[in-house]
Amino acid sequence: MNDKLKEITETYIKAIDEKDLEGVLALSADNFTLTDPDNFIDGKVAWGEFLEVLFNNEITFKGIDVMADEDTSLLHFDLKVNKMHLRGVDVIKWENNKMISLNAYLYEIKGQKI
Repeated sequence: MNDKLKEITETYIKAIDEKDLEGVLALSADNFTLTDPDNFIDGKVAWGEFLEVLFNNEITFKGIDVMADEDTSLLHFDLKVNKMHLRGVDVIKWENNKMISLNAYLYEIKGQKI
C-alpha cells in the first residue's frame, strides 16, 4: 500500500465533492487523459472545461474505498449528478504526484439513494 498516494487520492475525492476546480487541476498533469464510457478527454485544459460543465450541476462524490500501490490508485466511488446516481471505479495513474490518466468504469444505479 502506498499511503502517500492514497492520501493524494483522498485529496482528489474531496476536491471533486467540493467542486474545487483549482484543487482538481492542481493534481492533474498537463498531459492528463480521462476515459469513461461516454468521454475521452485529452489534456489538462480540456479536463478543466469538462469539470466546469460537471460542476454546474448538483453533485456529490463519495469515496467508498481507496487502494494505492506504486503509481496507481483504485477508487471505488458513488457519484450523484442531479438525480442520476452512478457507482464505479476509477483507475488513476500518477506521475510526480499528478494524475496522468483516469479510466472510469461506472454504471447507473436506479432506485437507490447514496
